[in-house]
Amino acid sequence: MNPIEIPGYYYDAAKKRYFKIERDGTTPLTAEWAASNVKRRRKEEAEQADVRKRKDLRLQRRVKRAGLVERSLVGGALKRELGVRNAETAGEDGVKGWAAGLREKGEVMFSSVAGQNGDVGLMWVGGREGSDVGMVVGVMGKRMDETMAAYMVRDEDGKISNEQAALRYTRSRPFNLHPPFPSISSVARQPATNRLFFTPGTTYHRSLHIAFTNPAFDPDADVPAFTQLSHPVPDKHALSVHTLVPAPPNANLTAAIATSIGPALLHADGRFAFPKSRLPNNPKGRLPDIVAGDILSLALLPDSPSTIITGTRRCNIGLIDTRAGHSEWLTLHHPSPVGHLKPVAPFQILVAGSRSAMAVYDIRYVKDGVDWTRLARREPNRTRSVVEFVGYENEAHVSAIGLDVLVEGGGGGAGVVAAAQGDGRVGLWSLRDGMRLGSRAVEGIDVEGNERHARGWLSGRVVRCLQFARMEGERESSLYVGEGGVVRKYGFGGHEEEW
Repeated sequence: MNPIEIPGYYYDAAKKRYFKIERDGTTPLTAEWAASNVKRRRKEEAEQADVRKRKDLRLQRRVKRAGLVERSLVGGALKRELGVRNAETAGEDGVKGWAAGLREKGEVMFSSVAGQNGDVGLMWVGGREGSDVGMVVGVMGKRMDETMAAYMVRDEDGKISNEQAALRYTRSRPFNLHPPFPSISSVARQPATNRLFFTPGTTYHRSLHIAFTNPAFDPDADVPAFTQLSHPVPDKHALSVHTLVPAPPNANLTAAIATSIGPALLHADGRFAFPKSRLPNNPKGRLPDIVAGDILSLALLPDSPSTIITGTRRCNIGLIDTRAGHSEWLTLHHPSPVGHLKPVAPFQILVAGSRSAMAVYDIRYVKDGVDWTRLARREPNRTRSVVEFVGYENEAHVSAIGLDVLVEGGGGGAGVVAAAQGDGRVGLWSLRDGMRLGSRAVEGIDVEGNERHARGWLSGRVVRCLQFARMEGERESSLYVGEGGVVRKYGFGGHEEEW
């Protein structure tokens, strides 16, 4: 209860009583009821009240931010829904402009055979620092048993010029490569060692096989030879290799391999290894099927190459730290078999497969450790995606369909996802919000072509190869598309008459 103010008296809160205010000469200097002390105290209280009042007025005019907005997942979703733009989202206009500015810039023809037998099923495009000559490798055939390569020479506008290649080099046409396998399942290059890896498309019993060559970016050089590596398989299993992913420069690995019995590692010294379980009741050391099993896709985190991300046929995504035991394994669930895995940020991965399911997940929001009761029931942890891609349509194809993402270093196109559709077309999406990007050139790609209208139904042909690449001397990355038996380049910009 506040004390009543009585004129001529001072209330002492500590002693809980009133004192008569007296002149300074009749009271001690430190007395609270002295006239000068009472006057000074009332002035200080009035100033403090004025400060509090001004502060309250400022707070009334200021918008108080909700703590929910600052959370990464929920807050980011709310900002996108409300259309809040900041420094991060300001680059969306640049991505849209880059996609709209793509133009066709030449092609390399591998096959003129019509139909799926002549389609490029696997592709690698790249160059070497200090050389203006690029290389395209394509794998074709019904059984993926024909491997061809071609050199790319570009004109001043960045277009592929077969005429200039014929004038400069004796080997200007596509030529055959001869990997030591009857069929091929993947092609990938490690820039640090200049090794172009090939994995077999056939099943081997009791052994793992891969091969590599060192491509010479010189059209006048001899066709490079292949070196084959092999390793016995644990427990003498039959093994199929689905894909190989070269390790980043900061890793002590050369590559990681996705197989039908789990991940395999190729170390820099040429040794193969299969990650083991450290459970005391698992003497064979096999990884659980929910994180290993039949792996269709695989990736290494750029900032932590000891962490392997596996995508299985059973719609599971496993995160395996090769330096730790079972307590460091994480799992999450995707709506479809995981045909593609792409790291897009230090803690985020792009996942795609059939059932029109393509999304970005943040591994920081997956529960730590493994719930072994759930593992026994083959139930992974479930987590919500950070980004879902609107309008992506692919119901049937798992991994034999093109997809690539341009994360960084691509000029204005950084943050673009290129994905083939189940109807034979190709689309571009924004990695930031999952919205479809308009591109007249890319939207014109259709491997079904006139046959779509003649038959009235789809044959199942899709674009199986998509890759972003930037050659020596180019400022922007370009999109290379395997359209039938042709690898076609789509780059940004061109002559004014092309716009």
